[in-house]
Amino acid sequence: EAGRLAGPGAAAPAAGGLPPTVIVADTAVRDLPRAGVWSAGGGVRFATADSFLTQAVAATGSDPLTLATTDDALRWEWRIDSPVARDITARSMLRLAAGDAAATAPGAGVLVVPPNHMADPQQADGVLASLAAVLNDGTAVARPLAALAEPAPAPLPPGPADGFGAPFSTPAAPTDTEIQRSAQQATYTLQLTRLMVNDPHIALTRYQFTEPLLDDLLAALSTTERRSLAHHVASDRRAEDILTGNKAMLQQIRSSVALLPPGTVYTRISDSSPLLIIGRNGLPLPVDAKIDWQGPVGTRIEVPDSQQIPAKGSITIQFTATLPQDLQLRRRAEITMWLSTADGAPIADPVELSVQTRAGITGNAPTTALLVGLAVLLVWRLVTFSRRRRRRDNP
Repeated sequence: EAGRLAGPGAAAPAAGGLPPTVIVADTAVRDLPRAGVWSAGGGVRFATADSFLTQAVAATGSDPLTLATTDDALRWEWRIDSPVARDITARSMLRLAAGDAAATAPGAGVLVVPPNHMADPQQADGVLASLAAVLNDGTAVARPLAALAEPAPAPLPPGPADGFGAPFSTPAAPTDTEIQRSAQQATYTLQLTRLMVNDPHIALTRYQFTEPLLDDLLAALSTTERRSLAHHVASDRRAEDILTGNKAMLQQIRSSVALLPPGTVYTRISDSSPLLIIGRNGLPLPVDAKIDWQGPVGTRIEVPDSQQIPAKGSITIQFTATLPQDLQLRRRAEITMWLSTADGAPIADPVELSVQTRAGITGNAPTTALLVGLAVLLVWRLVTFSRRRRRRDNP
C-alpha cells in the first residue's frame, strides 16, 4: 500500500530509528546513477527513482500524463500511439529494466513511482500484470518501500552546487496569478477562522466551517488533470472558476459580519453623550471581534477591547467620542469604524459616521430665529392686507 501511494518527494517510513528516505526523480539529481540511496549530509537520505520508467507508466491508458520529471526533448503527443501500444511499451521497459538491474547490479533494485491518478482500471491492471510477470519468473524480487532505508547511503560525489532541482519545465504548474490569488484567499479564510469562536452548544466548529473554502483552493491548484494534454485547457478554466467562486463566497461570508449605525448622523446634546452602533453576525458561530476606528487628529473614542457577537444575532455597542477643541466649533466630525480580528486584520467594510457637535446644533439658532421672524412678519402683513381689503369692499 505504501508503494502504491508513494509519489515523487514522498518520504519512506524510517526503519530502526534511521532518518526518513525521500524519493526523488533521478533527473532532479544530475550525475548520479539511476538507482541508489544517497546521503546529502545533515541526516538527509534520498533514493532516486527512474524517471523514464515512471513516465512510461504514466503514459499508459486512455488519458496519458506528461510528468515534470521528463526531459523536454522526450515529450510529445502521447495520444498518437494507441493505448495498447503505450501499454506494451511500458510493460517492455519494466521487464528490461528489471532484467538489466538483476544482471548488472544485483540488489540495487528498480524504483518506479506510479502516477497518483489513473484514468481507467485497465491501465493499473496492465502495470500490475507486468510487475507480477517479472516477479513470477524470478527476474525480480519484491521489496517493501521501507527497505530503502536499510542500506548505508553512499556519499554524493563532488560536483557543482546547482546539480539539484528540476531541470525541466513543469507543464502542470499553476500560474503565478493562481498562486497569488490562492495565497491571498487562504489568508482571508484563516482570518475568518480566527474571528469565530467555538461554542459547546453548537456541533459545528470554526475549522469545519471554513474547511470547504480551503479545499477549493487546493482543488484549484491540483496538477492531476493539468498533466494531461487532453484536459489541460479545461483544467485551467476549472481552476479559474473555482478561484472566482471561492472569492465571491468568501466576500459574502465576511460581509455577514459588519457594523450597522442606527443612522448616518449622530446628534449629541453634550460632549459626554454616548453613541450607539450595532454589531451584526450572520455566521453560524459566535465571533470575537474588536472595533477599530479612524478620525480627525486628536479624536479619542472609548470602545470595548473586544465584543463577542452571538451566532446569527446582533448586539448594541455603546461608545463615547471626545473631539478636539478645534472640532467643537465645527458642525460635524467624520469618523470611520470597522470590525477586525484580534491581530488587527479588517473583516467587514468600514462605515462612515458623522457626529454633529453642539456647535452644529446651536450654530443654526440665529438663522432659525430669523426665518421664524420673517414668517411671523409675512403672516401679519397678509392678515392686515386682508382686513383692509374687506373694509374697502364693505364700506
